Amino acid sequence: MLQNLYVPTKGTSSMVGELHQSVPARGKLLVADIAGPGVIGHIAVTHMNSEEMGLLAMRGVVVRCSWDGEDTPSVEVPLGDFFGIGFGKDRQLNCTVWERDGKRSLHIFFPMPFQKRALIELENLSDSDLHGFYWYVEYDKDVTLPDEVEYFHAQYRQSHPVPKTGWHTVLETEGHGKYVGTIWSVNWMENRTCPENAFSYLVDGQPLQCTNSEDYFCQSWGFHRGSFNTLYSGQGLEMTKTDCDTTQMSSYRLHLPNPILFEKSFKFFMDCQGYKDGYRCDTFDTVAFWYQSHPRKAFPALPPVEELLPIQCTQSWWRKIWAIHQAEKQGRLSETVALADELIRLYPHNSKVPDVMFKKAVLLGQLGDAAAAREGCQAVIDIHPLSEATQDAADKLWVMEKPGRLLLTLVTPSGWNLYLDGKEIAPPAAAFAEIPAWGHPVQYRYGRAQVLQCASAEDGNSKELQPGDPIPIVLNPYASCTYRQEENRIHWEDSSSSIMRLITLRLEPGVGEHLLAVEARLSNELPLALESQMPGGMVAVLDDGAAISMADGTWRFSKRHVENWQQPATSDGSWKYATVHANESYGDSAWFWLWPRGLRKFPGEIARIWTQERDEPKRTLYFRRTIKLGA
Repeated sequence: MLQNLYVPTKGTSSMVGELHQSVPARGKLLVADIAGPGVIGHIAVTHMNSEEMGLLAMRGVVVRCSWDGEDTPSVEVPLGDFFGIGFGKDRQLNCTVWERDGKRSLHIFFPMPFQKRALIELENLSDSDLHGFYWYVEYDKDVTLPDEVEYFHAQYRQSHPVPKTGWHTVLETEGHGKYVGTIWSVNWMENRTCPENAFSYLVDGQPLQCTNSEDYFCQSWGFHRGSFNTLYSGQGLEMTKTDCDTTQMSSYRLHLPNPILFEKSFKFFMDCQGYKDGYRCDTFDTVAFWYQSHPRKAFPALPPVEELLPIQCTQSWWRKIWAIHQAEKQGRLSETVALADELIRLYPHNSKVPDVMFKKAVLLGQLGDAAAAREGCQAVIDIHPLSEATQDAADKLWVMEKPGRLLLTLVTPSGWNLYLDGKEIAPPAAAFAEIPAWGHPVQYRYGRAQVLQCASAEDGNSKELQPGDPIPIVLNPYASCTYRQEENRIHWEDSSSSIMRLITLRLEPGVGEHLLAVEARLSNELPLALESQMPGGMVAVLDDGAAISMADGTWRFSKRHVENWQQPATSDGSWKYATVHANESYGDSAWFWLWPRGLRKFPGEIARIWTQERDEPKRTLYFRRTIKLGA
């Protein structure tokens, strides 16, 4: 740029700004309304809010920019993220396009052209008035612009957590333009190593494969643990522990020396798999920065403000879910109910409220208040009939209506057979309609392609399962993922995670004592033997309407097949008691409380039971447990 300073330039430099302005609760504040043609070159903002209110200001206030009278904004990003750092944090940051002094002085230097009009505003999504905003916008007016301009864009997206069956999309757009930058704010939910996941592009429909996340952000062998800022890449927020025992980090990457050019379309997405480490339970918040032609599609709607706020904020949805999880984990069920009540009262219109309502109903049943539990389940069905919690509420009501009924949710790594009082229970084939066909190829990210043996499929419709057919409820997500050549990446099928494909069986054996027997299979021919994954046994959740019990050490198991092992008359006195591994020791543990489906399907603390040996390449474990139903 310096070499062009002596070239005469048509236009006039100007500035607009205001001092000590307030953004009212649920209100807007006009920052600039400028006639074109022109180019904005610098936006500066500061505010005077305290630390707690500062989180609301940085994450609960959204920057919106519209160019040339467009119907929907080209920029829609929380304030702090727009200026280079996620989680509402304030740090020093000095790079090519952002400058921050760590004392709430925020600056951005991307050029933002417009032909006729530039409109910039702040919207306060929170219920609190926010004060002391100062700003100025520097721009050149009456400049000469090309007839067809590629406009500046910035879009925020979040995945809390990144789904087990998919990936986080940073940007998906159509038109011609150039991608110029990324902010990636990741919150990992266990005390483990920093992420090392895969990033991928589709440029005009063609794959452009990246390496892993630390390479994308111009680092190697993991991320820096301290301060790291350079002209084009770095960490605006160093690895920082929260009081919820999670770790946050916010990184940036600028493609300014070599923008990614696209003529028709561009897609940027990332998975949440650790290097040889399986699925991670992380949350991703990203901002994409790019230039492109108009018209373009409208952005997806932003999450509600309680989900925008980071976990360390007292008003955050995620913090309140974490508190519910902690109270339940510690056996404080009355407090858990009170916390669930508070969350429903604070955010009655949040789309996840039906899940919390069902959670509360389950807890009331565990506390012995059957009438309140029934009332809570019926409220889910009546108030939120289209929610995913409705089926689970209906299951719960069914089991509570009559003694001698049982709900069973069962998960094993490579398939199972279930017997009740010696009789095999075969789930309906429709439950497996979306599982890949028999012999469908799968891909192990760091290994060779495998073949997953699933239920047969003919003309897209699963046939009825026969006794002895494998029932592939897959615990490890690697076991049913496919490689899509056109995207040059792994695609997780709907069945790739047992947590997303759990089925609950309705059983009605009647009042009295009964025997459950489970044949749980594991095959090392499937890509399951990971360093972080113990060989599996099973997870089972039993609900008789009055009490919920998990897979635990009261189950007995054998590695040796015994004739008539599933029959009640056969003794299991010589069998071993199962080994219990609490879910907290797994990479997906936080998923169970953070993701709404986890709240429903697993209504309590989860444990997996098995034997730990890895000797045989194929093996079957046999489990038995006596249960008593009814009075």
